[in-house]
Amino acid sequence: MTEQAVQLSLQALQAQTQKLLQQYKQLQLLYTRSQATSLQLQDTLLAKEATIAQLQQKIDALQLNTTNWTDTEKKALELRINGYLKNIDACINLLNT
Repeated sequence: MTEQAVQLSLQALQAQTQKLLQQYKQLQLLYTRSQATSLQLQDTLLAKEATIAQLQQKIDALQLNTTNWTDTEKKALELRINGYLKNIDACINLLNT
């Protein structure tokens, strides 16, 4: 192998090394961002779980008092609760991605 061929091989290896280093840095940045997002989503999930617990307590209390409610009032309450549950499910799905 001639000296010129060796130089070309070294230059090609250096270029590949630089490309791999750039890809590695990009992956590190992506990983760091993903970790931050994951922590935010975990905090959101904990908050939503606390909200669920509070809502469950309210539901339990309301079940004792709903005997005098009209069907419309009961339906409105059910819709509000379903809305909260959809929001919580969305947060859980974000954590799973």
